[in-house]
Amino acid sequence: MEEKDSTKYAALFISVLALVTSIYLGYKANEHNELSVSPYLDITYTFPDTGSSLTAGIRVDNSGLGPAIIEHMRIKWGEESWDSWDGLYLKIGITDKTNQAFITTFKSGNALRSGRPNLSLFYVKPQSEESIALKDAIDDGLLDVQICYRSLYNEYKNSSLQLGVKIVKNCE
Repeated sequence: MEEKDSTKYAALFISVLALVTSIYLGYKANEHNELSVSPYLDITYTFPDTGSSLTAGIRVDNSGLGPAIIEHMRIKWGEESWDSWDGLYLKIGITDKTNQAFITTFKSGNALRSGRPNLSLFYVKPQSEESIALKDAIDDGLLDVQICYRSLYNEYKNSSLQLGVKIVKNCE
């Protein structure tokens, strides 16, 4: 009888060990999948020299490995904050937004796929008064653009022109 009991215990031990191994491997596979589709939005600005045909302004690039699902975008000027570019127009002297600026707006739920070229967020004519005012505001730390987004696995990040990318619990 003792031999049958030891066989049962050995089979039970092997079954429990197989279960623990399966759970661990499932956890590691999920961890790998999360990392393999992790977006990374990098917000930058460009102000070309005189005579360049390039535009001046703020852009975003998803240099990560998966799509960034946009939750919201905020434009901050000191203590003021807006969900659209309208508040910025007056700050840098834009009176005719159709001729002086080009904007891209994000809507909640839109996705920015990885590997695509830089997306222009806010552009003005190079070497214009607006361009100089925009560059000065960015260089002085007065202007910040923040985009809060998530991955397919609901990992939330906040990308900021001034502060870089930070992992956050959620987008507020």
